[in-house]
Amino acid sequence: MTTTRNEARVIGNLTADPVLRSTRQGRPVCNFTVATDETRKDPEGEGYVQHTEYHHCVAWGVLAENVHARLQKGDLVSVAGPLRTRSNKTDKATYYNTTIEVEDWDFLYRPRGAGGGAGEATEEAASA
Repeated sequence: MTTTRNEARVIGNLTADPVLRSTRQGRPVCNFTVATDETRKDPEGEGYVQHTEYHHCVAWGVLAENVHARLQKGDLVSVAGPLRTRSNKTDKATYYNTTIEVEDWDFLYRPRGAGGGAGEATEEAASA
């Protein structure tokens, strides 16, 4: 029997403060984006090329409230969860949006000047 698993884990920086809202039924939902950087040797030159990938993330319920309360733009975080792809068809094309549905996250670091110093980030990481 083959076992499969749909899970993504990314480590990167938040591009903006997380946005918290509620569904019509009152369930909290938090959306945020994590940016990851990759540096590769330029195949056509002698230098290096940097590529940034943006990962859209969504958290639900108490997890959404925790993400919103503890994270802010610039924070280095690790997020993990299954990938969810949704499609939107128009007259001209079909568009796809892939999101990480966050089941687990870890606060890794808050840069200086982003809501406190390194000491504050360490204390907050310990409480997360």
